[in-house]
Amino acid sequence: MKASNDSSATSDETRPRGVCQYFARNLRPGCHLRAVNLSGRHSHVHLRQGELDGACGPYCLLMAFTILGIAPQRQITQLSQYTSGKLVEHWRMLAALFFTGASSSDLVASLKKAPDIGVTHKIFKGRRTGIANFCVEQINNDAVVILGTKSAKKSFGYWTLVVGWEGYYDASARAETPHAAPHGIRALLCLDPSYSEPVLTAYNTRIDVEPSARWLGRYQVATTQMSTDRISFDAAIAVRRTDSQD
Repeated sequence: MKASNDSSATSDETRPRGVCQYFARNLRPGCHLRAVNLSGRHSHVHLRQGELDGACGPYCLLMAFTILGIAPQRQITQLSQYTSGKLVEHWRMLAALFFTGASSSDLVASLKKAPDIGVTHKIFKGRRTGIANFCVEQINNDAVVILGTKSAKKSFGYWTLVVGWEGYYDASARAETPHAAPHGIRALLCLDPSYSEPVLTAYNTRIDVEPSARWLGRYQVATTQMSTDRISFDAAIAVRRTDSQD
């Protein structure tokens, strides 16, 4: 019997697949990365971490607030001058962590003690291999994710902010939704406070997802496409606006 040439016999594995990127909906790439709030006003987003501090966690959380439209960057950078306001108590908790670094419990504690700022959070619980899927799910539901990583080269952990992800779609069907097959996630797209502000895109680093038992991704600087390190995922905290909940 001759083999069929019917195109309907093509398996999912052999169908042409394209690559697409999805980002937090408020982000607006350009010469400067901006976020738009509920009133339609734009604000710069990226905060650059200092060389002497260990405040990657607080930087990520404050950038998340800007992306979600809680406060413009201008207000956030002046919080140390305020004596009252909805973000001042939150800022004081984060400021205490600038040189010591923040654990996941520190970041969660700061969120729990500032219920009036208009955000809610969700902590990932489960096997670390499920964190990439958690990040995708949360981005698709109007959140951003503060992701804790551990490096193969360094003895300390590091926080980065996941603002998007890269995946597949069925190019033959011109699908607009991600490919649903296992391992369909190519990369998590991140805003890292230790690197420069991205230009004409919304991310400055990416984590190429690798389904390894030990190392779950390869961290790359987006501007140079240089592989810097293999990493594993340690923790993930999704942050979203309270009024965006289903």
